[in-house]
Amino acid sequence: MPKLKRLVLVSGAITVIALLLLNDRLNVATRFLSVFIKPSLSHGYSRKNSAQSGDQVAEKPITREPPILKVTDYNMDALLQEARQKPKCAEVIKDPKSFWKSQETGSKFTASQDVIRMGTAFRCGILDEEFLRRLPYDTLYPFERKYLSEPPAKSLDGVTSLQKTLVTLVTASKRSEVKVEEKVTVRVETWDASGRRKSLGGDEVWVWFVDSTGHNAITASVRDLYNGTYVASTAFRWPGTYRVKVAIAYPREYLRALILTHLMYKHTRLFLGHFANGKANETTPCYHTHILPGGYTELCDLTSTNGSPWYCGRPVKTELTCGDYKGGHNGDVKATEMLPLTPSEFKLIHTSYRTHTTHLVNISPTVTVIAPDEQEYPRACGGLTPCPLCNAVAGRHTWDLPQPTGYIYNNIWYPLNCRPHAYTTQQCFKNTEWILLGDSNLRSHYYAFSEQAGAADIQKALTKKWHKPLSCKNESLNFSMSWGPHTQPFLNGPLLAELGSLLSSTAVIDNLSSTGRYVIVMNHFYHISGSHLSSLHVKLVAIRDALVRLFRRNKHAIAILLSPHISWRGWSEHFGAGDMLGRHMMELEHQVFSEPTLRDRVIYIPAWDITQAIENVDFHPSRYKLITALIQNYACGRLEERVGQPDSEFNLYVQQVSSETNMMV
Repeated sequence: MPKLKRLVLVSGAITVIALLLLNDRLNVATRFLSVFIKPSLSHGYSRKNSAQSGDQVAEKPITREPPILKVTDYNMDALLQEARQKPKCAEVIKDPKSFWKSQETGSKFTASQDVIRMGTAFRCGILDEEFLRRLPYDTLYPFERKYLSEPPAKSLDGVTSLQKTLVTLVTASKRSEVKVEEKVTVRVETWDASGRRKSLGGDEVWVWFVDSTGHNAITASVRDLYNGTYVASTAFRWPGTYRVKVAIAYPREYLRALILTHLMYKHTRLFLGHFANGKANETTPCYHTHILPGGYTELCDLTSTNGSPWYCGRPVKTELTCGDYKGGHNGDVKATEMLPLTPSEFKLIHTSYRTHTTHLVNISPTVTVIAPDEQEYPRACGGLTPCPLCNAVAGRHTWDLPQPTGYIYNNIWYPLNCRPHAYTTQQCFKNTEWILLGDSNLRSHYYAFSEQAGAADIQKALTKKWHKPLSCKNESLNFSMSWGPHTQPFLNGPLLAELGSLLSSTAVIDNLSSTGRYVIVMNHFYHISGSHLSSLHVKLVAIRDALVRLFRRNKHAIAILLSPHISWRGWSEHFGAGDMLGRHMMELEHQVFSEPTLRDRVIYIPAWDITQAIENVDFHPSRYKLITALIQNYACGRLEERVGQPDSEFNLYVQQVSSETNMMV
């Protein structure tokens, strides 16, 4: 675009914004600006190095502030009214900002008192309206716009009813029997508790089929028609009698309430930074954006330590600098007790989905599936040819697979894009280093791999709930392995996650050599699920860029990314962490790792599909070894040949992603 034309456009935009401001239309102006300027996750910090050693300070942003929520999106008066009913909130109501900063007490060691004060403010709903109204980043995700475009729930009578929703099974032949590998469709018509058919979509609907053994199962893809009707389809892979199961995992009204909570509170858990030296200590709030409660004008930029954006309020005590950061924790607060929701939304988010049961629709039709010939079923790859071994499938062909991606049969997960195969210990582990980066779900796989490899502990767990690095080695195989819990946001409870106990995934990847043979397994999900989606977004971007740097210098490294998984039972406050927005997290993973050349080096594991088929209950899947086996089917033997695309093709991608990264956090 010619320079003069750009100047004219910018000048015109400024004029329009000025007119809008004169007409007291700040929200409209903000939205216009966010459209005119290309949305990104950047904030444009002005950083300075203090004279005090290690004091990295992020000042106020020098670019536009993120837009504010419209007053009609939430009811501050209702939140205050609820807080007034709790005596402990009286002082918070008077001056909510002061509760987020250390106060003079006559002592320089106030960290413990700071935690108590911030915990009280958090339980009382934060109440810092300036903080609550600021969006985490400068634009909404499309799914957020969709849900917030509809009004909040005013009555539970309008929520989808499990008892009244209708389920109809449709076959192409219109017969009661279908043949193996024939497509079938399930039509789900949602009705509310008052007996009215729903006219809006947005419910999280899951559909799967279980045969008469109760153990073999296959899921179905679900399409939302956005009119209260959902259409699911699948093709059966073996003969038998199947029962269709339909779950309204989360109704639209629940998801809208959760999305609004994430936008306003940024995290449903309290994240705190601990600063200390011999002269003083202090606790301040921390978030993945520069927007903190308490009106902080200066922040400690801990991004380099965290590996992805992370900011804490700068201590108010002059004895402390940002360099005195010792780690983070969540205080003794599980989740806030007050939310900016309607009474019906509050009841829905606290009660209905706190139960530890699946939310199954009452109607559950059956269908008989017959074999069309004498062949043995199920067939590898669903009968598609060619059907390669899983370790020979290009990484790009593990992404964008339609659901179902496979099925569970005789306690084995069979992917539909490749053949599982037998592998030896040497094929899996000889002359390689496995690096597992993520949460405690990867710790389970670490133990399984360690047992198979006959590896001896180097750094072992000293307690049952161990959130510090692990490592092991088998000298005869020239094999080593490590597990590192990811950095903030990480739910460590009241225990301090000291520096070094949580590992920056990007730093670990950047420290790998150009000559080693590496298998990197990653899972960043559960601990981040209670935070606004942008916290995962910035972390994935940082990890992606570190992998690009690794793949550029090392031709014998692959990465494996596990999708989110389904867990019917989470923490007691289920909205605090769980699978609620798992589908949108998967969409984000596909968006960040969208380049085919990169995907050839990054294999995607459909843990969501697997855990839906097995009806997983816990946030640590009890049948996790199904996922362990799939990881090994893709990885074992893959490094025997050089992985990846020709250097010229990959280097072109490196140049492209490098230019994009400059626009990201």
